[in-house]
Amino acid sequence: MILLQRKLFNGYVLLIRASFLILLFGVLSFGRAFSILHIEISHFPIFITEIILLISLPLIIVKKNDSLRIPPLFLSIVAVYFLFGLFYSLRGILEENLFVLRDFTVLCGYTLFLLLSLICFDSVRPMKIFVSIIVTANLIALFIGEILVLGLHSFWFYDFISQAKTFQIGIVYGISSSFLLVFYNYFKNKVMRLFILGIVSANLYMFIIFGIRSLWVAVICLSVFLMLVSGIRSMWKTYLKVLVSFIFVSAALFYVDFIVFKSPQLDVLIGRSKGFIYAIPKLSQNSAFSNRPDTEKLDKLTSKNELQNNINPLISDPKNKSVSESGFEVNKTSPLNESNKSEFRKESERIGYDNIIWRKKVWCQTIKFVSGSYLFGRGFGLYPSYNVWGIQKLRGPFLDSNITPTHNYFLTVFYKMGFLGLSLFLVINIYVFLYTIRHLKKCNSEFVKHVLIGVLGALVFWHITALFFDVIDSPPTSILLWIFIGFIFAIIKLDKSVEA
Repeated sequence: MILLQRKLFNGYVLLIRASFLILLFGVLSFGRAFSILHIEISHFPIFITEIILLISLPLIIVKKNDSLRIPPLFLSIVAVYFLFGLFYSLRGILEENLFVLRDFTVLCGYTLFLLLSLICFDSVRPMKIFVSIIVTANLIALFIGEILVLGLHSFWFYDFISQAKTFQIGIVYGISSSFLLVFYNYFKNKVMRLFILGIVSANLYMFIIFGIRSLWVAVICLSVFLMLVSGIRSMWKTYLKVLVSFIFVSAALFYVDFIVFKSPQLDVLIGRSKGFIYAIPKLSQNSAFSNRPDTEKLDKLTSKNELQNNINPLISDPKNKSVSESGFEVNKTSPLNESNKSEFRKESERIGYDNIIWRKKVWCQTIKFVSGSYLFGRGFGLYPSYNVWGIQKLRGPFLDSNITPTHNYFLTVFYKMGFLGLSLFLVINIYVFLYTIRHLKKCNSEFVKHVLIGVLGALVFWHITALFFDVIDSPPTSILLWIFIGFIFAIIKLDKSVEA
């Protein structure tokens, strides 16, 4: 009987490990398109991220001793942060506000993925599988990115992948690039090095073509961070090789995208970039609490999804256009003619400008919303009534809720949990960086050292992107923060055990 129970338990553990890795592969490869998969129980949706977490709870409880692999001080801080969020959730549930479930899950509930990571990453093998999943997901994300840019609506998988948000795809490019750049000098095989250069170059090309300025900033910050941690001379040589590779890879992709398929995305990129440049000196001239006089017109031209995804070419002939939920609009029958390109670029320029003004308005109005509740915040399940364009009426706390995120994770935590919650959140992340950097100086394994630098770079990219997008509000990107933190503590503990 005991032997049977042991076999059943081992089978359960194996199921959880496999489910966890499949979840990672899904959210990294397909982003929102994968995370919105769900089952419904009495019209109550339970999404795949929550399903994996719920079936893993017994294992987390049984293997609670694995939490001892985390420094006690850090574990205490995370516990206080979790309980703070739990208090707000219980209060909201008593008030029959189901929106609190959404807020608690993405801000606090996903901290349980930290403990699940400690259980699943208990040896070198699953850690290597994890890194392999990241690189594989990068390849799939590159394919998806090309499908979206080219607008290949006839592709059989298009309805599914069109659910993916471009900034989420960009985050995968950044996370993978961090690991690939760090491991370039680790591998001595020339084929492997060429593979790394090719993937990183393709990622850089997609960063540019997407036209999302926040990702450009994240790339710069990641590059500087890796130079500071891995060594300026070593990374500088790698960057020069990437530059040479980028010239050839980007030229080939450019030819395919804009010469062969004649994608209109280049005009979007030019327009958005000009709009970004023009917006910088004019930010102080726009009131953060007033609507623009052309709000009604703008609403007809841009939807909420378009503003968030930053890629939405406007096509001159509405009969020949197709719109996906990802924000792409692509002419199926013919490219833009010269007479329309000027107007097309001007509209893209205006959208690039409006994206910045939109965020400024939202951020300022969020701060105004939390006025008088600076210490503890407004709690979960409450949202500002933004006086900006593109806002839609709330539909419900679950799928397609029409909730408008702040597009800044500091403000999200601050207005919901106040200075107290934000302080706890900041301490958690600062502690992780300092703890990891301190261990880098005494790593026993070169592999562990490279992995730690790679995951720290991934966190840098995550944090920079989260300053401008709804990264912490979106399950496929929110869970990555806690999974990476758990991964760090697991691999450091493993490295220390080798020393012992």
